[in-house]
Amino acid sequence: MALTGMQIYKSLPKTNCKDCGFPTCMAFAMQVAAKQKALTDCPHLSADAKSEFADASAPPMKLVQIGNADEGSKIGQETSMFRHEDKFQNRPLLAATIPASLSEADALDRLAKIQDARFVRVGDAISVKLAAVDLEGLDAGAATSRVNALAAKSCIPFVLMGSDGAAVGAAAKAIAEKRPLLYRATKENADAFIAAAAESKCPLAISAGTLEDLADLATAAKEKGVEELVLSFDGKETASSIRAITTARRAALKKGFRTLGFPAMVD
Repeated sequence: MALTGMQIYKSLPKTNCKDCGFPTCMAFAMQVAAKQKALTDCPHLSADAKSEFADASAPPMKLVQIGNADEGSKIGQETSMFRHEDKFQNRPLLAATIPASLSEADALDRLAKIQDARFVRVGDAISVKLAAVDLEGLDAGAATSRVNALAAKSCIPFVLMGSDGAAVGAAAKAIAEKRPLLYRATKENADAFIAAAAESKCPLAISAGTLEDLADLATAAKEKGVEELVLSFDGKETASSIRAITTARRAALKKGFRTLGFPAMVD
């Protein structure tokens, strides 16, 4: 159900404590009604109010944080259907890959170059925000060794890439405090990836051939306790990928439809 600012205000402590970052409880309530903030962002909200209103007041597209509080980046929580109507609430993140075939020395050298990369586009300074660590073909031990070496030198978050859920899960567990994005769960490896994300408390990218299968996969992950999900589209066929992303975005932002309420990424 859609909540009005006044309905939300009535559920708040009404102390104007400013702990939510807003000057008054009414100002915070209006932000929640506009889907800019979640009701649970009030640190003094009662348990009854959380239970009654939290889902209805949550932003239609979930916020996902990749990385920890110090060096992480956020995606999602968009509220507008079209970019020209508003701004990015959280900008898309640019990632660069560290191939699994590189030696440890070369991998560390590439990480340094990724972290130093800067360029300007239309007057806007842009940097690479994510290091995509390819673990394809590595076993659990080798994957863990690779991410441990990189994590010791990294100041940006990781995307852990691979099809082997055991290897990606082991690597995620080793650097769980850095909250990497696990990429990606498919119909074939979903159980292992979902288990790894649930254990490490890390965000998870999911991918499927159709939006219906993607919704089923998202539901399965949520039932296992994985709340931070990123919908992944491979981008191999431009037209079909654009259609799928557009449909998913409309589904996420459409009032009352939350099955696909997660941010998306394209390879």
